[in-house]
Amino acid sequence: TFAMHPATVEEKCDGFARYAKEGVLLTAEVDGEIAGYAGYVPFRGEREAYIGTIETTIYLASKFFGLGVGGELYAALLRRARATKRIRLVLGIISGGNTASHRLHESLGFKLAGRWRQAGYKFDTWHDVVQYELLLDSCDMELMCRAQ
Repeated sequence: TFAMHPATVEEKCDGFARYAKEGVLLTAEVDGEIAGYAGYVPFRGEREAYIGTIETTIYLASKFFGLGVGGELYAALLRRARATKRIRLVLGIISGGNTASHRLHESLGFKLAGRWRQAGYKFDTWHDVVQYELLLDSCDMELMCRAQ
């Protein structure tokens, strides 16, 4: 997240509320335990020029890595985006060193779109920020424009 400090419970709740209000927020549960979440919100807020473009987020607790939970969760999020028929472009913006996230995005059809060199600072070092993109073929321009 490139947050400099761990989020408080209140900050996390505010963030989840934003996803629930402006976009979509899904959770994954394994054996009665929340394993992670994924969501999307409009890219760059409500700027009309970006209509149909969303930015995603995904988080998975480390004990669930490698079990396919993240892939299933992200795939469900993309199915939800496609079903709206109002989303044309999906963006995943991630830390350059997050190999698992790179693999996840690529496995779901995302293409590498760019890299901002040393744009984020965390854990006492600079990190590249990498952009992945996925064009959806399910977008209906007439429906998308009605959303405004």
